[in-house]
Parts: sequence; structure tokens; C-alpha cells
Amino acid sequence: RQYCTVEGRSLEEIIGKTDFDLHPPDLAQKYREDDRYVVETGQTLELVEIHRPLEGEPRYVQVVKTPMYDANGALTGILGIFWDITEQRKAYAEIEQLVAARTEALEQEIAERKRIEEILRRSKAALQRAYAEVELQVEAQTAELRKGIEERRQIEEELRRSEARYRTLVTQAPIGILTCDCDGRVLHFNPAMLEIIGLDNGDAFQQYNLLTHPTAVETGFAADLRRSLTERVAIQAEYHHQVKSERSGWDDRVTQAHIT
Repeated sequence: RQYCTVEGRSLEEIIGKTDFDLHPPDLAQKYREDDRYVVETGQTLELVEIHRPLEGEPRYVQVVKTPMYDANGALTGILGIFWDITEQRKAYAEIEQLVAARTEALEQEIAERKRIEEILRRSKAALQRAYAEVELQVEAQTAELRKGIEERRQIEEELRRSEARYRTLVTQAPIGILTCDCDGRVLHFNPAMLEIIGLDNGDAFQQYNLLTHPTAVETGFAADLRRSLTERVAIQAEYHHQVKSERSGWDDRVTQAHIT
């Protein structure tokens, strides 16, 4: 959903498109080369790059691309995650400008101090007064410079914390998330997914085949999943199912799912 917002397109307009349909040719080629690197090396790729949709302003994004494997260790695709760091980059630029300006001002003050010392060298009293004044100015400039450096450090620390929160987003998401291979075997899922289907044993769910499990077949989920895998389309639907309950034995539930 966030990717749709960034691109300014609906999910239907994005599904099935290539990088060259969504981005300028030079960026599309770069994205393709990044994907090839991940596939050929099997390594995770992390970098900051400029994101330019065909419509809209360029944005800086933090990108993580990592290979996805099935239970047998075969490569099944690439998982790509990105988040907008344009504001952080702007903040960095502002801090760098501030540091440069303060440094230049400090250098000017030092040069001025030397000039005054040379001019007032014959007058000890005048020299002492000028020197004291310049020292105060230098201290003020140094304090401003240190403040800018501290502000930059705080921004960098906040960025690191933000990245850590993002990595745990999937695990802590309040909505159920799962992935399966092309044969319907469950690969990964989060705790919210177990709660939705009424299981407290992740090992048991790991044995499910979503194309053949009775509940998936009865609710129609298996048919929709098979269609999504075969036709490469996204499907959104509601499924009526039952989960075990300590109070009533079984509870009826309606779950809305998005298959892609």
C-alpha cells in the first residue's frame, strides 16, 4: 500500500509491470542490475538511492534487497524493502551547511584576531581588550559549531533507531502476514497470522499446504491462491471459517485477505 502511495498508482496499475514501466530508463536499468546482483551472489544488498517515479518529485530511499528461498534452498525471488529518507537527507544537508558556515565564520574571526593583534601590538592595553573580545566571539562560534555537530549526531542516532524499528515491523504487525511457495507450502508467518487461524503452535502451521488443506479448500482460499499463482494476479476476498474456542468449542470468523 505504501509503495502504491509513493508511485501514485493503484495496485492494479502496478501488478505485472516491470521497472521500465514505472521508472525512467536509467533508474529502471540500475534497479534491474541490483536485482541481478542479489540473484547471482545470494547476498543482501543495502544502499541509498534516488527514486524517481515517472510522475512526481525525486525522493531518497533506503533500500534493502535480499534473496528468498524455498524450503529446499532454491531461489524463489527477491524481497525488496524501502523507506523514504528524504527528510533525513535534507536534515543532513542543512547541518552540513551550518557546519560549513560556522567553520568559515570561525576562520574569519581567527584571521581578524591576528590582524587586530598585529595592529594593536604597540598598545598593550588595547591589544588585551581586543584579544578578550575576539576570544568571546571565538567561543560563541565554537559553541554553535559543537551544537551543530551534536544535532547531527542525534539525527543519525534517530535514523538508526528508525531502521531497527522497520526491521521488526513485519514481526510485530497487527495483521496476519504469511508467505508460501508455488506448491502451497507455508514458508513464513508472523504471530498475528497464528491468532487469526486459531493456532498456538507454529510448527503445526508450518506443515500446512494451503492448496490442499481441508479448511483452505472449504473456504475457497485454496482456489483463489491457485488462481493467483497461475494467473499472476492479486486477489482480495473474505473467507468464512471456524477456530477453536475454550468457551464455545468453535467460533465463526470472517477474515479478509489479500493474495499477491
